[in-house]
Order: sequence, then structure tokens, then C-alpha cells
Amino acid sequence: MKVIKVLNNSLVLSTDGDNNEAIVMGKGIGFNSKVGDVLDPATIEKVYVVQNSQKGRDYLRLMENTPEEHLEIVQMILAEANRQLNGRINEQIFFTLADHISFAIERYHKGI
Repeated sequence: MKVIKVLNNSLVLSTDGDNNEAIVMGKGIGFNSKVGDVLDPATIEKVYVVQNSQKGRDYLRLMENTPEEHLEIVQMILAEANRQLNGRINEQIFFTLADHISFAIERYHKGI
């Protein structure tokens, strides 16, 4: 997988062998990564395929603007849900949950 764009320290936009775009997650995967770098498979924890649609582009913008610690919270929630539900969680819920959690935290900090 090659880096297209570094989103933050834990997320990069990448392409797979078939030139499909994907958001790749891993602890520190974006740190010191540059466009064109090949990602070390050992650093990849999750891969979320970006669909070639408006929704896919919206997910991408969401990931760029969501604080890293919020994404880590979402990852922990999904890991626990998968554990309790024997892996029956659709991974695409990551994007929706990230948006929801980030918005809820933002409202909390504003006293809403």
C-alpha cells in the first residue's frame, strides 16, 4: 500500500494493489510518512476502503478534521463491541461513529 496523503499520526490515505483508495489506521503510521511511501504491513491495524462516491469523499474530510484521540476512542469502542458480539460489527460504522463521538465531545466542551 502506498501513501497518497497523511491524515494524521494514526491515519493515512493509501492505495492498495488494485489502486483502490483506503484509509489505513495504525499507531504512528502517519508519523514521518510521505506521499509515495510504501507502508510497512506490520504497522497496519485496520483498513477502511473508501468508496468512489460523495460519501467516500465526505468520510475522508471527516477523518482529516477529527482529532486523533477521538478516533482512538472510536477504535476502542468498536474493538469492545466486536469482542462482545463475536466480530459481527460492520467496519464501515467506524466513520459514522467517529462523526457522532467527535460531535458529542465538541458539544460537551461547549456545555451543551
